[in-house]
Amino acid sequence: MSNGALATIGIVFLAFFILGAANKVISRIMGLVGLLLLIVVAIQLKTGTVLIDFSQLGNSIVHLGLRISQWAEESLWPSLTELARWIESALA
Repeated sequence: MSNGALATIGIVFLAFFILGAANKVISRIMGLVGLLLLIVVAIQLKTGTVLIDFSQLGNSIVHLGLRISQWAEESLWPSLTELARWIESALA
């Protein structure tokens, strides 16, 4: 394995370490959002009014995910590949 590949793997592990440190905060936020969604659903079921159109919300989330994946494929992955090449040439 080349030095650039090892450095890239090290950067990936560092990123996961940072995300792992934020895990507790992210978990609490996700739990709060889930609880609020359950409350909204309960209110919608009792009153019959539509506070949040979940089908439209789902479509919006899918569309956002597709846009993010397109952005990652077009700009993020080539940038990471170039970074790996730069690290490999710097360490060689």
